[in-house]
Amino acid sequence: MAARGRSSQVPPISQASPGNQARRWPGAELAAVMIGRDALAVIVNDGIALEGLSSHALRQIYGGELTDWASLGGDPLPIRPFLVDKGSATRDVFRAQIMGETPYAAAEIAAPDSAILDRVAETPGAIGFISFAFLDPTNERVRALKIDGRAPSLYDYEYPIARPLYLLWRPGTPGVDRFVQWATSSAGQAIVRHHYPGVGVLGSVDPLDRDTAPSEELGTLVVYTPTFKVNDGDIEYFPHRPYEVIRGADELVERVRNHRGVNDENPTHLSLKPGVYRVRTHDERGKTLEFYATIRPGLTTELRFGEDDR
Repeated sequence: MAARGRSSQVPPISQASPGNQARRWPGAELAAVMIGRDALAVIVNDGIALEGLSSHALRQIYGGELTDWASLGGDPLPIRPFLVDKGSATRDVFRAQIMGETPYAAAEIAAPDSAILDRVAETPGAIGFISFAFLDPTNERVRALKIDGRAPSLYDYEYPIARPLYLLWRPGTPGVDRFVQWATSSAGQAIVRHHYPGVGVLGSVDPLDRDTAPSEELGTLVVYTPTFKVNDGDIEYFPHRPYEVIRGADELVERVRNHRGVNDENPTHLSLKPGVYRVRTHDERGKTLEFYATIRPGLTTELRFGEDDR
């Protein structure tokens, strides 16, 4: 059985929304499906002692307003910003999500994109940005900073500088169609997550808007995991399978039984703080299924996994 899933975010009265369905353009005979996200890591020379920056401070650095690390709590040292060349999609994403209308000022160009690693490593006071996939954990000459308190990660969908990755193809070629299906399956997503945050098969998982003020109001998660059959006398019941809620790389938030008793067929309504979580469960063969959900204050997020034992 192939794992399938669907996600929706709803107010108290449920209102479904589509999952990761292929998008088509009328007349173009093309389709696209999101297979992952690419986080842009902000890197600094290993001589910089700071652990992180805000998006605002990052914009001030590349806009020329901040020119010395001492103004940010570091040691007195000129800030040397490096920038990938024009035409790079990485540069476009950084402009859209960090710079806005603020023009770049006094940044040195590094080309191709991967060259920015060496330039930052060899330049005291340097800062740059690059696709997370280029980072080498064994390279101790550069460090990735937290941005707005979040580090670039394969599992953190709230990291504020990221772009979607799509497969674009012409449907109708069996081999290509099968590859696209595989790329969005659990097996394909396991490969994607070697270098990029994946999407599971529940589709695009949107990070919380960084401009939204933090809220103490909780959201609700309801997970329709695959069911299993239980005979209680002459009556058959189909309670939902348990699941785990995980945040970040491996922080276990909650283990959820997802039924109060063997004759309870209603999934648990779990209250959670706003954020992006990974939900892990198993199908009837014991295969691990992992999907993602965004929890927003005052809303109910429903995840509907694939087929069950009914």
